[in-house]
Amino acid sequence: MPSAMDNSSAFAKIRPWAGYLASAAALLAILFAVSRLAPNMPTWGIALAWALLSLVPALGVSYHLVIKKTFEQGKYQEGGYGSRLVAGRVACLVVSFAVSAVFMASLLVECPKWDAPVWVLLVLAVPAYILVSFVVGKMVRKEYAPLHRQSYLAKFSVPVLGVLLCLAYAVVLAATPAETYNYAADAFIAEARPFADSPSTIMSEAGEALAVVDGLRSYALSKTAEGSFGSYVFWSLLLKSAAFFGFATLLSVCAIPLSELRRVFTELWDSGERGKDKPLVGRYVVLATALPVALAVGFVVADGNAAAVVESKGYSIAQEFARNSVDLVVYAIDGKRYDPEKVDGLLSRTRAATDEITEEEKEALTNLVNEVFDKRVENVDGYLDWYYRLFGDWEMLFKMIQGSAEEFAEEQFIEQIGKGVDDTVIAAEYEKYQARIYDLRASAMEELSEYEISDKYPDWLVTEVDAGESFQQRLDHSLEPAQQLLSAGERLGISTVAGVAAGVIAKKLIAKVAQKAFFKTIASRVGDLATTSAAAATLGGPPGAAIGIGVGLATDIALTKADELMNRESYKEEIVASINEQRDELLSAIGAIG
Repeated sequence: MPSAMDNSSAFAKIRPWAGYLASAAALLAILFAVSRLAPNMPTWGIALAWALLSLVPALGVSYHLVIKKTFEQGKYQEGGYGSRLVAGRVACLVVSFAVSAVFMASLLVECPKWDAPVWVLLVLAVPAYILVSFVVGKMVRKEYAPLHRQSYLAKFSVPVLGVLLCLAYAVVLAATPAETYNYAADAFIAEARPFADSPSTIMSEAGEALAVVDGLRSYALSKTAEGSFGSYVFWSLLLKSAAFFGFATLLSVCAIPLSELRRVFTELWDSGERGKDKPLVGRYVVLATALPVALAVGFVVADGNAAAVVESKGYSIAQEFARNSVDLVVYAIDGKRYDPEKVDGLLSRTRAATDEITEEEKEALTNLVNEVFDKRVENVDGYLDWYYRLFGDWEMLFKMIQGSAEEFAEEQFIEQIGKGVDDTVIAAEYEKYQARIYDLRASAMEELSEYEISDKYPDWLVTEVDAGESFQQRLDHSLEPAQQLLSAGERLGISTVAGVAAGVIAKKLIAKVAQKAFFKTIASRVGDLATTSAAAATLGGPPGAAIGIGVGLATDIALTKADELMNRESYKEEIVASINEQRDELLSAIGAIG
């Protein structure tokens, strides 16, 4: 014979779904209304909504605990301490309500930010719960005794429905592009803050604090999406899953028959009793009524105290939390705000690019300097051939008519040593180098504008740090290696204007050579040879001229050959040494040698 409990409609069949649909529809309507009205509700309105909504999941949690208590009472002797402890309901109600209050507080703050896809999924969850319950109910009726069926039906249906909602939301996420943010502050500013102007100080502060948490979360997700969209979907879903499982829990409460929920306020049933016949226990009913009232009153009092604290301190506690959490530190440069990390990175990259370009140009300049000075060394023999040529003194005399021997010797040295030498290639290379550095500077200035922190951030969120110098000064520090190389050329008289280098190096070389003893000897001999030959040619009229020319030629040949035999190699060595001396000076200036 079936027992009375087996025959009880409360356990033998699932509650008619019409009642569930009505309860679920009412729950959805209340949540939607709260999501739209809560941001502007007065403090007492929010307190009332929070208290009443917290009671719903509290009854569901308490119901499952009561079922567990009903099962456990069988192992205790009636009238004993253990039996009385299990039968007690005060701790059960208090703990259940406390847990529910925390859950509903989060829901109150979050539901105003739910977008259309979330609301659509919640609406679809209502009929989906019925389907899930039918499938789960077959297993429950087969595996569990009537006493536990309703409880386990809810316990199994909630996670199944929660998973289904998460899978559906994963499809939504996969079809929606991920938000991208350059800064955590951008994500914080982008977060909806429906309670920013709430009459309730607690809700305003809590909303601002949660916006910080949500902003940091969104920023982290955007960076995750840059690396792996799959990881972005996973973490986004994980963070949203609490809302879906929480709503599934609320639906499970709506699906519990009132006759079953009534057990929360009666003495524990015995296996053969019909629970609906048991009278309600007054103290449990009073406690269940007092808890929401206490929560509402406590919220109103706490909100007043919070408002007093904010007013006395003169700033928002949540804003201080946001400032510390977002940590939006900016450089104040030339009256504007910039991202310090990116500015420092820009200067570091500019310095690295400057070093790279400078090393390339040093190598190019070194090759050019060696090229023009190697050519001068090659021309030394040609210069000495010119100097020791026969009949050269007559040419010297002719060219010295309007100048001194020293000037003539210097001009001829520059001309002979510089044959085939083009110093302008060095100036051209300097010009190319200067253009590259100019482009690098212009590029850095243009890139800087990309790192300006816009004025969309409120002043209270920003921490300004004085960069100490203008960006131009800091950029000059990064470009310092280039400036040193350019200054070296300027000190040596090598202008970046094409052509100015022509003659400058030669003039510096002759200025150096003219101080040498060997060159003074050469200049003196040029004058002596030309003067002696000319004087001999003017003696004794035409016959004397012929004799003088002959004497001069003989003397010239003799002296030239003697001088060449005695001094040519030493002159060459000194000329080459002078050329290499200036070569080393120039290479040292451009940093090619230490």
